[in-house]
Amino acid sequence: MNCLLPVEGIEAALDEINLPICVASSGPLEKIKLALRVTNLLPRFEGRIFSSYEIGSWKPAPDLFLYAAKNMGVQPSSCTVVEDSILGVRAGVAANMKVLGYTNQSGATLLESFGVTVFHSMCKLPCLLSHD
Repeated sequence: MNCLLPVEGIEAALDEINLPICVASSGPLEKIKLALRVTNLLPRFEGRIFSSYEIGSWKPAPDLFLYAAKNMGVQPSSCTVVEDSILGVRAGVAANMKVLGYTNQSGATLLESFGVTVFHSMCKLPCLLSHD
């Protein structure tokens, strides 16, 4: 049986982060909400979920991240993107945002090749965000 689970450590990390947060995903809005609901994370992001389908532009274009920043009332240069995909990393870099690449050890070199900080455990995320 396949079961969708939250990334290990994400709830504790979110509890420590005292910054405006959102989800900006290339997936359809209902799919994003379903995934967040199943993992019990939806209440943390309700009203701050942005989909490429809303604007008709997909990563690696920076448009989704720029749209999310505008709707969150934050300058792009003040934003940090947390990404686990090459297309997302490229979109964050193109948006002139700080990018943190979340991946396992084997994917680190590829994400690092884009000049982003890579991390492997969500418990490190609050500290990485506090060094902005």
